[in-house]
Amino acid sequence: MKKEIGVSIGYMENREDITKELRERLVDWVIKFHDELGLMDESLHLTIQIIDRFFALHQPLQENLRVVGAAALSLASKYEEVKPFNIGSLITDEESYTLEEVISQELLIACTLNFEFCFPNPYMFMRLYFHATNSEIRIEPLSLFFIELCFSEFEMVECRPSMLAASAMELARKMVTLHQEIAKKSSSSQGMRALYLKYMKVDQLYASRRTPAAFLLNKKRGREEGESD
Repeated sequence: MKKEIGVSIGYMENREDITKELRERLVDWVIKFHDELGLMDESLHLTIQIIDRFFALHQPLQENLRVVGAAALSLASKYEEVKPFNIGSLITDEESYTLEEVISQELLIACTLNFEFCFPNPYMFMRLYFHATNSEIRIEPLSLFFIELCFSEFEMVECRPSMLAASAMELARKMVTLHQEIAKKSSSSQGMRALYLKYMKVDQLYASRRTPAAFLLNKKRGREEGESD
């Protein structure tokens, strides 16, 4: 297994092509398509890893960021899924890229990363901890929600996957142990709406509607509104 290490956040220094805001929008866009396609959690976690590691080594144009996201998701699905999805599913009237561009971007990413896609990620450690500790079933979706909420936080890129997974599980465990009630009303951060909707489903036990999940989303939205002022 490769050494467990995050991507250095230094790759964004002195770069105008990629900003934290652009990366956050790309991550939310990837989560949206990942959820719509019904792909495995492993595919999403690998996709985010591929995107950040590629960005650290290559400087794509702003207008090509979604092409990078589509190509990374396609590569991850080929690596993790039993049956990879059809790339044509990512070609919609709302997108400006073509199928040929996505395929070319896949090759560029694969060559840039030297065809290495076996990266330790938080999902691997979360599943290991979950079974090793014989945790309550509600802890798993809550832990995943907290981990994926961190995807949009650029500062978390260099966090060790094992540490992120352990922290998310401990937070979820405390929440379940305290028997906190589901929030009656919870608004999501506009920047991470896809993530909120994904974890508001019954099969995810309404994780994003629970506190402190709802609290974290509202706090994030408040911070974004403060920055816009």
